[in-house]
Amino acid sequence: MNEILILDGYNVIHAWPMLKEKMTLNLENAREALMDQMINYRGAADVEIVVVFDAHSSPNATSLPVETMRGGVMQVYTAKEQTADSYIEILVEQLRRRDKRRIIRVVTGDALEQGTVLSFGAARMTVRELRTRVTQSKESTRAHMQKLQSVKRHELTRHLPQEIADALEQIRRS
Repeated sequence: MNEILILDGYNVIHAWPMLKEKMTLNLENAREALMDQMINYRGAADVEIVVVFDAHSSPNATSLPVETMRGGVMQVYTAKEQTADSYIEILVEQLRRRDKRRIIRVVTGDALEQGTVLSFGAARMTVRELRTRVTQSKESTRAHMQKLQSVKRHELTRHLPQEIADALEQIRRS
C-alpha cells in the first residue's frame, strides 16, 4: 500500500449527508456508518485508512489516544485535551519522516487543517472527493461481481446438453 488516507472523523460525518443524517439520531450510529464505509472501501482499494475522532473533551477520554484496528482500518480516539487536528498533524509528520515517497492524503473540510498538512508534505482530499471514490469503488465492485456470476453461469451451462440448459434457463426466469 503506497497510499494512506487519514480522515478527520467528525469533520467527514458533518460533510457527508448520509452520515450527517445518521448523526441526528445517534452519534455512535454515524461513527459506525463511517467505519463501515471505510472498511468496505479499504477492502476494494489498495489504500491504508486511519479514521481519527476527537475525544479531547469526552469524559471517557484517556491520557493516551486509543487506537484499534477494525476490518483493516485504524480507528483512533484522541487523548484527553488532544484534538483530531493535532493528532493528524503529528501522524502526518511521523509518516513523512519514515517514507517520503508514500502518498499521504488527509480528508477534511477544515481549510486551516488542509493548509497545515500541506506544509508537512501531505495532500488534502475533500469529503466530496472521498465520497466519489467510495461510490466509484462500490460500482466497480458490483460490476465485477456481476461479470463473475455471469461467467460462472455460462461455464456450468456450457457442459450441459442444450435442452437441459434451456429448461434450466426457463425455470430461472419464471
